[in-house]
Amino acid sequence: MTKKNNKSVGSKNRSEKISVSISFEKSEVDLKERGPYTSVIIEKGIPLGSPGQPALPWRKFYVSVPLGAVPKDLAIEDLKTTLLAEGVTVEPCQPNVPTILGTEVDWVSPDPILYDSEKIWPEVFARFTTVRHMGKFAMAELEICPFRYHPRSKKLELIEQLDLSLSYTRTELKAERPSSIMALKYEQKFIEKVKKMVLNPEDVSLYRHIKEVEDLADLKAYPQIDYVVVTSDPLVSTFQRLADWRTLLGLQSRVVAVEDIIAGTVPDTGGTTFWHTSGYHDGGTRDVGEAIRNFTKWASVNWLTDYVLLGGDTEIIPCRQAIHSAVGNIPYRDINRPDTYRQLAHNALASTEETGAPAGNILDKNVNTVWKCASNDTDPWVQVSIGLHRPANCVELTWGNNYATSYTIEVSQDGTTWTDVYTASSGSGGIEKLEFPCISAAYVRLRITSGTNFSLAEMKVYGPSAGWYGGAAYQMDGTLTRIYLCHWMAPNPTNSLDDDLILVKEGPLAGTIVPYDESSNDTTLGWHFVEDLVEVPGTVKTTSTLFIEIRGPPEYHGNTFVIKDDFNYIPTDLYYADIQASEYPSSTNHDWDADRNGIYGERYSGELDSVNGIADIYVGRAPVETPEEAEIFVDKIICYEKSVDKDEHQLPRDFAVSILLGSENWGGNVPNYLDGSAAGKENIRHSLLSFDSSRWVFTRRYEDYKDVPAPDQTPDLKEASKQEILDAIKEGHNVVSLSSHGSSGYLCYLVTDDIDDVMSYPAIFYGNACSTNRFDVTPGEAFSEWTILNKNGAGVAYVGNTRFGWTGDNPMELAFWEEMLDSGRLGEMFNTCKLVILGWQSYSLNLLGDPAMRVWSDRPKQLNVTHRKEMCTGQQPVRVTVTSEGNPVENALVCMTMKGTLFVTGETDSNGVASLSVAPKVAGTMQVTVSGKNLIPYLGSIIVRRCEDVCLTSVVCRTDIACGSNVVCLPKVLCVTDIICKTDVVCKTLVACKANIACVGAIACGARVTCKPNIMCKASVFCGPNVTCKSNVVCGADVTCKAGIVCMHALGCTRSIDCKEIISCHKAIMCAEKIHHCLTLGICGKSVEPCPRLRPDELKALEHVYEIWGTRDMSEFANQTDTPEVKEMIERLPPEIRKPIRMMVERIRDEEHRE
Repeated sequence: MTKKNNKSVGSKNRSEKISVSISFEKSEVDLKERGPYTSVIIEKGIPLGSPGQPALPWRKFYVSVPLGAVPKDLAIEDLKTTLLAEGVTVEPCQPNVPTILGTEVDWVSPDPILYDSEKIWPEVFARFTTVRHMGKFAMAELEICPFRYHPRSKKLELIEQLDLSLSYTRTELKAERPSSIMALKYEQKFIEKVKKMVLNPEDVSLYRHIKEVEDLADLKAYPQIDYVVVTSDPLVSTFQRLADWRTLLGLQSRVVAVEDIIAGTVPDTGGTTFWHTSGYHDGGTRDVGEAIRNFTKWASVNWLTDYVLLGGDTEIIPCRQAIHSAVGNIPYRDINRPDTYRQLAHNALASTEETGAPAGNILDKNVNTVWKCASNDTDPWVQVSIGLHRPANCVELTWGNNYATSYTIEVSQDGTTWTDVYTASSGSGGIEKLEFPCISAAYVRLRITSGTNFSLAEMKVYGPSAGWYGGAAYQMDGTLTRIYLCHWMAPNPTNSLDDDLILVKEGPLAGTIVPYDESSNDTTLGWHFVEDLVEVPGTVKTTSTLFIEIRGPPEYHGNTFVIKDDFNYIPTDLYYADIQASEYPSSTNHDWDADRNGIYGERYSGELDSVNGIADIYVGRAPVETPEEAEIFVDKIICYEKSVDKDEHQLPRDFAVSILLGSENWGGNVPNYLDGSAAGKENIRHSLLSFDSSRWVFTRRYEDYKDVPAPDQTPDLKEASKQEILDAIKEGHNVVSLSSHGSSGYLCYLVTDDIDDVMSYPAIFYGNACSTNRFDVTPGEAFSEWTILNKNGAGVAYVGNTRFGWTGDNPMELAFWEEMLDSGRLGEMFNTCKLVILGWQSYSLNLLGDPAMRVWSDRPKQLNVTHRKEMCTGQQPVRVTVTSEGNPVENALVCMTMKGTLFVTGETDSNGVASLSVAPKVAGTMQVTVSGKNLIPYLGSIIVRRCEDVCLTSVVCRTDIACGSNVVCLPKVLCVTDIICKTDVVCKTLVACKANIACVGAIACGARVTCKPNIMCKASVFCGPNVTCKSNVVCGADVTCKAGIVCMHALGCTRSIDCKEIISCHKAIMCAEKIHHCLTLGICGKSVEPCPRLRPDELKALEHVYEIWGTRDMSEFANQTDTPEVKEMIERLPPEIRKPIRMMVERIRDEEHRE
């Protein structure tokens, strides 16, 4: 896809309308046959629509708008389409169903009326949704469907070009004064970030929100800290090792203790306290989570922090739980209506099995296949899983030719402790439907107590038909609302937040909490348990039942309620990443709780708590509680980035491109083609292969492997099972991507004990299932945590849901792995994939792992790095050359560090060379590292020696140079590198230098000095007879200079010159007589007209121009000062530098004008 944009001309239009253009290409579209239907796929596209409507993908786009803009209208200015395919029946949309264990997908067929319509679908294909923020920059979010479908004629078109105009009104907002010098850099950083996201990047700089500041000296100055670990005091030293590794590889890093954040005593390396409590923790924060969030907000602006690792489990770094409500699949339920039931059974297990009659046959929907126990089984039973804490009230048995005459139905929450819920003493065979009081369970077992040679063909377990439990919205009708509360199985409720209902409809009552109140009535708002749903109003019960009733006065009638329950009260670390937006003032405020009811992140058909939803920084979590667990976490990250195992042995090169894709069916009554769990994995595979068909090594394990299309039936594809998945993980893969129904202890056939026993190379896990990343679970650990804390391998990072995930092709996971190709770091991949869907998934999907960790996406390159091995203290250049297999490596990050005293970075150019200027202050070892995308880090060093504070570089000469208080050159000296001295250089004889001489002090030469390149001196140059320079200065007679000489081009003299003043030349000058001060070309006869005298501060300004812009041609520089880039940079300079530069530019222009 390509995109272009333009802004309406004229100052009025500029503030009211923005025009953009989007184009799509056929090569971006993938059409896949799925049985009789066609699945339409485009990168980062999400099928939107109601069940039964054509599943055409929509894409999100962003348009930069002024802060405070309110978009009013999105108009289509022009549209160009092209035929994409004919004879196509687009696959219908399916219900959004969670991937929790026991939830199955009911297939919805195409809407017959819509699919026979002559109307083009969708009728509206471009819409404005909301305004998002990145940093303090506003972006209008658009949803675009790039397809047009003709249902009756079965033609599918692609929109090749779409021209749109977005109209808005604007509220002028006052620009803020920057809080620090870093705040100016912070704004510029986000300008670059937003430019990469929007359709109109050239407009972003127009919407700055920081005031211009004349005197930068008044602003605070802070160090730049790219990477911060927030942890507890006992874990600081362990995480310091990770911070040191990050610093070594080019990210300045700090470990900050939670205790210091709370106390307001976070120091810098010099002991100065940066963080303070005023307006933060002591200023009204409710809890530790708010204090940490406020600190990360502060650090992101004042330290320019990009990466934050939350170094601890929820007991150390609390998770913010936010409430979200999906579009509910829970209408009113009647326990006596069979059509409200849903089949829950999956994963059959039996006491014994007869050959050819396994337990799995009772779930295959084939009455001709059966389960039989072994003939010697004295206590036969068969059981099924139904999911975590699922309500069940009916079992349906379909017997084979023989049946059991007596049996019991048992239920269990843990698979160990069983409770009888139904007993049959005279079974009748055939199909038996057994009903019992609704009870919450995870497993249901049929235990046979009598019967001979029986066989069971099918076993189904039913419960109330709800897409998910808790968190759906309910409408108050009249004076009360009655709800069948199938999930709430709690003991006697108290008036606690966990048992309250929340009013969420927009308006003055939004956010009102409905309390538990047994006496609530037509005048008093409240809820209580009732005996059943028959009586209106119901009989109030003081103990828990399956039914509740909400009652209240007329002003609450017609309002919408949401149950705040465990399943929709979502732990999310997005709270710590989504920190900079207009909704989050810098003053004391409870971000994410705009309605101030103490419940965060409320979302239902709109935003109650003003959550922006886009991450501004990269956040991950280390789910550790002890130093030992932290050691495991840190070790695995460093080993992964070095591409070694825990014993420091190099990993196989193919590890980095090895990908395991596994799926266990989501199931349900679907047509006979590839299950959605496997289809999503195939989308990932095809996307990566389209990028590079020869790079990847795939291993695929699908339950529904038989339905994979024939062209994709390659040898890496096998049927999935627990053993197959485990064996594949143990083989070692960089990527492990698994889809299934899930729970906090289950993913794709595996339970926590399985993953804890794995020995493998550490991989990046993506669990596309419900609740596998439920890191707030107590007691114990979630599946994701066991994966991360396995000291023998398993996972180095884990992406998964803390609550529900959703069935479907999962465009978020696809975007995550596609970003692996472009991005170098884990946090960037994670943040990018969450832009695809902003909603429930943006809360539920969380990252366990280091957001700054580099991710392999190709076979690693070994580096050959050359640089000097020794040097002296002081300022000097260092050249680093990086190659791999004889080829230069471009864009490698070179970092030189000496702990506490030196940190310098640079990148290699197209020749593989990085030139850095370093100034070590102390003797010791300077660490040199080279790292980058798909590069095995180089770890080297340079020995730094103290050289009497004179020679600040390693000087390699053919004879010795004595450096004491000065440099004394007695014999003939030939130098092949730079001489940079703090004090005098005294040369008694001939000195020939092949590189630069730059001195702070004087150079005094008693004889001839020959220098091939430049001589730059910051003080006087005293020359005796015959000074000859091959570059800048050529003099035919004696030159005596009482002050400094700075020449930007050649200076040629034909006789003696007596310089009483400073000479500053930016062009060639030829003089026969006395020289005054010349800024332009001068050809002198007997004298030169004097120009305004240059002051020392103006000479210093010339040096700044060279340092900043790299030019000595002041005339050329003067011509560039009106360009936006140079003008902006000049404006940001301190006044003492900016003013003399402006004066010189004016003089140069005056001189040239006179010429």
